[in-house]
Amino acid sequence: HGQRYDRLKIEDYQKYPSGINYNPNYGYLDGQMLNERRNFYHKPQISLNWYWTIDETSNLSTAAYMSYGTGGGTGPLGNAIAKTNDGIIDYESAREANIANGAGGSLSIIRASRNDHKWFGVLSVYEKEATENLKLSIGLDSRYYVGSHFREVSNLLGGEYYIDNSDVNNPNRRAKVGDKIAYNNDGQVVYGGAFAQAEYSLDNLSAFVSGAISETSYKRTDYFQKLNNDPGQTTDNYNFLGYMIKGGANYNLNDNHNVFVNTGYFERAPFFQAVFPTNKNDEVNEDAQTEKVLSFEAGYGARYSKFAFNANLYWTKWKDKSMVKTFQTISDPTNPDSGLVFGSANITGINAIHMGIETDFRYNATEKLTITGMVSIGNWKWENDILDVPVLDDNNNEIDRVNLFIGGLKVGNSAQTTTALGLDYEIIEDLKLGADWNFYGNIYADFDPLRRNDEADKGIDPWKMKDYHLFDFNAKYSFKIGGVDAILLGNINNLFDSEYISDGFDGANHDWESSTVYYGLGRTYSLGLKVKF
Repeated sequence: HGQRYDRLKIEDYQKYPSGINYNPNYGYLDGQMLNERRNFYHKPQISLNWYWTIDETSNLSTAAYMSYGTGGGTGPLGNAIAKTNDGIIDYESAREANIANGAGGSLSIIRASRNDHKWFGVLSVYEKEATENLKLSIGLDSRYYVGSHFREVSNLLGGEYYIDNSDVNNPNRRAKVGDKIAYNNDGQVVYGGAFAQAEYSLDNLSAFVSGAISETSYKRTDYFQKLNNDPGQTTDNYNFLGYMIKGGANYNLNDNHNVFVNTGYFERAPFFQAVFPTNKNDEVNEDAQTEKVLSFEAGYGARYSKFAFNANLYWTKWKDKSMVKTFQTISDPTNPDSGLVFGSANITGINAIHMGIETDFRYNATEKLTITGMVSIGNWKWENDILDVPVLDDNNNEIDRVNLFIGGLKVGNSAQTTTALGLDYEIIEDLKLGADWNFYGNIYADFDPLRRNDEADKGIDPWKMKDYHLFDFNAKYSFKIGGVDAILLGNINNLFDSEYISDGFDGANHDWESSTVYYGLGRTYSLGLKVKF
């Protein structure tokens, strides 16, 4: 499927007749629409499950699985392709330029960034009812994963080949459609873990405690940046020990009220990209830390024949988190009209605090009318600054190192205040109509690694985006098909075609004029049929 990939400033959307529906990532070639940003993937999965009832109090379940994934996403490569006056990609002029270049090869092409993989695993769980009140379970989890990351020529746009000098084993290659270019590497992940849990219940009390330990091993092979006879083409293994412990309890005060508490702490291996932040075998982050999470939750619940209510408080600290931030900027800083390019910043050692309160209820007002609702109020912030962060271009080459002054900033692109109210009413037997109202507020744009490199901006929150409301409508009709149950489902999302910003990336001035955004979908429809047999 094609997609809208480039974030734009709000004023840019206003330049074109399609307004918020404007998509700058497509054009026409030979009269056919061609999207430069197209996702494609095929991932068959196969599993073999074995269930063994050992005796009346114990059982063993084992699953062996495998998956072969192939696909990726396309994008432009080479010279920036011009836009027409309508703001769409001018593929025709790009093709003419490629043909005119003749023996020099294509100046601009469409490439595909591939992420193929092979994944094998076994998961086995043994469960034992030790006593009437105590249930025990232990398990083993093992996985082997190899991800193949490379680019290939997808469309030469009229040219005969594309000159690529990224492979030291085949320099100045005349690449044709299907040939690998830019980068070509494998990432290998081997994981082994064991876990155990005990569940106890007696009268009004139920509780559990569980723990796990795991070992994760990473290894990288680079087929382009290293000669085939170079022992450094494949790195050593880099191992990370992880563990988890969590527990919780629920106490029923009486038949209608209960209280509960949960807590947990875990350490897990950093992401693969945190160990190889610049995508080079010779630049391994041997100081990469396991990600650490400490979490607490406490809550209350009420249950009556017509009314149910839940409320809980939560606090979570995430330490030494690793993540990749993708950003978008102009290709030539001295030319504001130059084309947009994408890059990424590999960030490690970032800390965050998430805290808040959540409530929900369900009220059966009559036999035909049900009312549901929820409120969630959060306060999510990044906790620390990060120094010396590598920045990569779209071809995974390091182009800069930046300092990120983000301590105290709000976590972006997530509504930290949400509210919902829903109604379901049975009009006639087997026909139900429903309506939902959703409110999204306290939303901040995500931070741009290139815009948080100045200590003068420290403490200035990203642009706070506008709150918005969405209304949805649904209908459900139950009936019989050939003696089996069937349900016809219809939905209208964003019933009133509201205009709202779903995603923002903070700009230089931390305001709407300098930030780039995605607009949310307008009114959409869906129709489905569910058959139970």
